Amino acid sequence: SPSRAPRLSRVGSPQVSHGSVQFLSYEHLKQAFRGLNAGRVPAGAAEADLSAPQLTAAATGSKVVATLVTYPYQVVRSILQQRAVVGSDVVQHATASGAVRHLWSSERLRGFYRGLV
Repeated sequence: SPSRAPRLSRVGSPQVSHGSVQFLSYEHLKQAFRGLNAGRVPAGAAEADLSAPQLTAAATGSKVVATLVTYPYQVVRSILQQRAVVGSDVVQHATASGAVRHLWSSERLRGFYRGLV
């Protein structure tokens, strides 16, 4: 039934989690850069601001982390949305767990990152 893909969207909330993962990663990377800068700031001086290259690296790194963490969900969702009768064959993945099992057994981890690698 076509209602399965939207149900999966509500359960996983991947759009929210992508943003959450990206924000959390960004904050952690900024904190790491602040730690690197701390050794260069004289004692008693205010915390140094992050440089533009450091902010760019934190933003880029956080996007990469969020994409790598949430991309497998997008692959599974795409497989479920492609469910249909093709000729006389019925596409076999009616559930998210079935799609995950099939991907893992046939392609292992690489299958979850199809389109990226």
